[in-house]
Amino acid sequence: MFEDRVANIASEKEESARKGAENSSVSAAARVSKQSQESLRGVSFGAPGKCYFCGYKRHPRSECPARDEDCNNCGKKGHFWKMCRSSQNANSQRASTASALFDRPTIASAGTSLTRSMIEIKEEGLEATFAYLDDVTVGGANEAELVRNQAKFLDAARRKNITFNENKSVIATKQLSILGYVIEDGELRPDPERLRPLKELPIPQNLKALRRCMGMFAYYARWIPNFSSKVKPLTESPTFPLGEEAVKAFDRLKADIENSVVTAIDETIPFEVETDASGVAIAATLNQAGRPVAFFSRPLNGAEKNHPAVEKEALAIIEAVRHWSYYLIGRRFKLTTDQKSVSYVFDIQHKGKIKNEKMRRWRIELSCFTFDIVYRPGSENIPPDTLTRAFCSAISIEDNFAELHNALCHPGVTRMWHFIKSKNLPFGIEEVRKMTAACKVCAKLKPRFYKPCNSPLVKATQPFERLNIDFKGPLPSTNRNIYFLTVVDEFSRFPFIFPCSDMTSSTVIACLCQVFSLFGTPAYIHSDRGAAFLSKELTEFLMLRVWHVVERQAITLKVTVKLRGTMG
Repeated sequence: MFEDRVANIASEKEESARKGAENSSVSAAARVSKQSQESLRGVSFGAPGKCYFCGYKRHPRSECPARDEDCNNCGKKGHFWKMCRSSQNANSQRASTASALFDRPTIASAGTSLTRSMIEIKEEGLEATFAYLDDVTVGGANEAELVRNQAKFLDAARRKNITFNENKSVIATKQLSILGYVIEDGELRPDPERLRPLKELPIPQNLKALRRCMGMFAYYARWIPNFSSKVKPLTESPTFPLGEEAVKAFDRLKADIENSVVTAIDETIPFEVETDASGVAIAATLNQAGRPVAFFSRPLNGAEKNHPAVEKEALAIIEAVRHWSYYLIGRRFKLTTDQKSVSYVFDIQHKGKIKNEKMRRWRIELSCFTFDIVYRPGSENIPPDTLTRAFCSAISIEDNFAELHNALCHPGVTRMWHFIKSKNLPFGIEEVRKMTAACKVCAKLKPRFYKPCNSPLVKATQPFERLNIDFKGPLPSTNRNIYFLTVVDEFSRFPFIFPCSDMTSSTVIACLCQVFSLFGTPAYIHSDRGAAFLSKELTEFLMLRVWHVVERQAITLKVTVKLRGTMG
């Protein structure tokens, strides 16, 4: 077979190369390595059973899929690029064997490869052609110029063996969405995705939420035409949920704020970043000369909700700076927060040591930016605060918790609370109890469970009519008496205490005999359900009625328990 002959020739040359390398210098070893590479080119080392032309499972040469294909690296016919052993292959790594070094291809990043190719294409003098990672944009002032620039680009790409996916390509369009902007008819508008937190601001369901929204609208009143008349339906709506006219006014004010944002960013005006954090979300606004440019907010995950308030405020700053880093890097901007300690820690003039490792890493991350951090009280930091509170309104029991309770087939408090803890859901035990108690399906179908009533309180009318008995121990002792039998008269609260070595019924009988010899037998005796008190021997000895009750249900028996707490 052809493959066997190639393998035999390869083994012979490999053996001769090994013998020559033992008595040669470094240059001779390099020549052996080159000779071995040329002789063993196409052999798949480390992957036995595979074809050395295509890399797939071994098969006859006549059935090899790479037989009539051209290599994209060296241009030769008969093998794929991944099996190419050409010295021109720059994207390769070197594998060591017993006799020589061999190159084998590695995986290349598509985005990096395309960017490198685009840099080479741009050197040919293409006009209105811009490449960003794996996106290429070709523009033109008119249709004729666009067609001319597009043709030049396609010719250059064809020479570099670059192919494009027609399904993902957009040709001859007047609207382009790129890098957070929508470009259309010479206008630059922000991408609607950037305004999503403002658009998803829920309708206020209570007076406190309405006041937060009103504060945000008033903050941007200078950019809203006829603000007083537009906000009047909200100020005159005393009931919740809001009426139809008030809801329309709320949506109209949000639209006006969005329109104030829909402007091109002036690179000559300095930026201002305002941040805030709540218990469930962080938010920020990017302003220019007091005018909003973009909004940002996101909910906190399970671990972040447990962070202290200072770390949440610091996280809001870090996330906002990361989100708008392409605007803020290389220029001086103003950073506003309502947490005074955070403004002190992140102040570049502060040279003190930071003990919090997380805050120290965040401070190092901010060191590449040039900014002035300013403290502003929370009552004045309205827009970010409103966006963070929006998540509080969105995460409500009525919307999410009721649906979860219904999907789980209406479990009780115990099973529902166990499920919430196992899934780390943001609900508390009080919310579980309220939801279970307010569920109409649970109230209609589930049986009603009653708490058993306490035992009736029968008061003693004279001394030594009723006795309470109980054991205490074991206790540390120098002798063998490690237990105490307490006998308390319910009427006078007079106690009797007997040291005991065990808790048997015979011990109880011996102690009671001492009490009875002084005062006689009582009418009733109260005890818990201990083994010594339930024994047949004690019952036959007393020849009277003994009440065996549970301590938490017998009020009179608690006197004995309290007495035990005062003993040693």
